[in-house]
Amino acid sequence: SYGCYVKNCTSENARWAGINVNSGSYDTTLSGNRITGCAHGIMHGGRKSLIADNEIRGGLPSALSYYYVKPNEGGTSGIMLFEGYAVESVVKNNIISEVTTGILIRDGYEDTNIFEIGPISILENTIFDVSNGIMTHRNSHNTGTTKFELTISGNKITAGARNGEYRPATAFWFSGDVSDILIENNTATGFLKLS
Repeated sequence: SYGCYVKNCTSENARWAGINVNSGSYDTTLSGNRITGCAHGIMHGGRKSLIADNEIRGGLPSALSYYYVKPNEGGTSGIMLFEGYAVESVVKNNIISEVTTGILIRDGYEDTNIFEIGPISILENTIFDVSNGIMTHRNSHNTGTTKFELTISGNKITAGARNGEYRPATAFWFSGDVSDILIENNTATGFLKLS
């Protein structure tokens, strides 16, 4: 699909994701949406897309564990870019809370579903009541031999604990070999470590 959009919608209590855009989509816009009670607020696998001005509150238990919601691979998230296809995308000015990981960039499980290139820009988001702010998860097939081109700028990230649910861990967590990352002008408070 090309040039599709989801704007000013509400999604609640979806087991998988409030909004799901699969690979093969191009030039998608997701903006102004309110999403609550979902394992992933937005799951996005499309290319050259804009994810902006959404309000996402998870509120699910951090111990959930099923496909793409494994705690050691990022767990629940506000926005998840997945399987290596969501390149040339901008994630901007979203408000994300009460998830394990605010913004998660994760490979799939197969050897071809990996992030090898970028760019991806994560700009001016407000993320709070999380264990991890922004995280990449790379599978064992991803050797990281090409530049990833990830820009993280102007984000406000605060660790938190909704009734002790989300234990503060890491503001920026990059697993595996990730290169060519620009991190600038972010504020991160309450985390055990920055990266």
